[in-house]
Amino acid sequence: MKVLREWTDHDFNELNFHDNIIYSVSFPDEEPLFSIRLDYILEWNLDRSQGLYSFLVSPAIIVFENISKLKIDLNYENNIGMIMSAFVRDNQRLAPNKEVYLWDYVIYTDRGNISLSASRFSLKLLDDPISSHSQKYPKSFEIE
Repeated sequence: MKVLREWTDHDFNELNFHDNIIYSVSFPDEEPLFSIRLDYILEWNLDRSQGLYSFLVSPAIIVFENISKLKIDLNYENNIGMIMSAFVRDNQRLAPNKEVYLWDYVIYTDRGNISLSASRFSLKLLDDPISSHSQKYPKSFEIE
């Protein structure tokens, strides 16, 4: 995958969201936006001699525009943290206003699922990617 600073709907099928750590979500208010803050893993690199992985990781934000049908089904009983296992989209269709197309998105995590419909998706890196032996960006707490 080529490293960009931002990916959009056109790039969705090139992206991989497995093992990305989710830190926070922002709910819609006056604007119909929903966002997710995460550590995005751009590459998994196997050191075959040691049998260990390193990761190219960056803090990032996913933003959905013109959202509807937001449903969050998460279970945090006896747990902390959240890791994405998959992120899928399907059912592209013309919106009722006939001005934009909508997609249905589902984010699968180890704590449950988040689903929604939106007209636009983007993933933006918030800092330069770094190589790490962890799937977590070491400086995430410093990024606002």
